[in-house]
Amino acid sequence: MLRIYTSPHCPACARTLALAERLRALRPALDVALIDINDPAAEVPPSVIGTPMYTWNHQALFWGNPAEAELFERVDALYGQS
Repeated sequence: MLRIYTSPHCPACARTLALAERLRALRPALDVALIDINDPAAEVPPSVIGTPMYTWNHQALFWGNPAEAELFERVDALYGQS
């Protein structure tokens, strides 16, 4: 599962949301979770030190937004291994 941690106060997170929507549109079988770290009900691991942060099965992938091509390449490789 790809988890993407965001915050409403994060200036880069608008791009993050756009990348997540693109992933969902082009990879509908991929489980993408957007997690607002300010939501009191959100489970945020201690390793999440800022936003945006992308994780795959609780392992850090990116701190900050990657280039779209890099994100798709990495996720495709990981999803194929799952």
